[in-house]
Amino acid sequence: MYIEKVVLSIDGAEKTVGFIDHEQRCFTSSRQRSKHFHRKLNAWGVDADVLLQLGVRGVKDICIYDAENGLMYRTGLATFLERGIVRDFGHGSQRFLPLKYWQVEASHPE
Repeated sequence: MYIEKVVLSIDGAEKTVGFIDHEQRCFTSSRQRSKHFHRKLNAWGVDADVLLQLGVRGVKDICIYDAENGLMYRTGLATFLERGIVRDFGHGSQRFLPLKYWQVEASHPE
């Protein structure tokens, strides 16, 4: 199994935003809903540049693990790109995908 760390440069500092499981072709990011869920859009967001990188790296699915509630949210990268709402709230361009486009299950990160 080949796992690749995905990092984002923020103000000159690198931050790990998730991991790609190349065997499963899935990007997984662990988040805390209270800090990272956009309530007004009712959506999870991912940095727009990161999403483009994921496509180049062959990722097909996006998974967000909500560490506070033990829930795994899964959607296709194509769905995220087609249905996502682009916004910049001062942290760079992000794409937000409303909950209605996610499959949700009780789970633990792999």
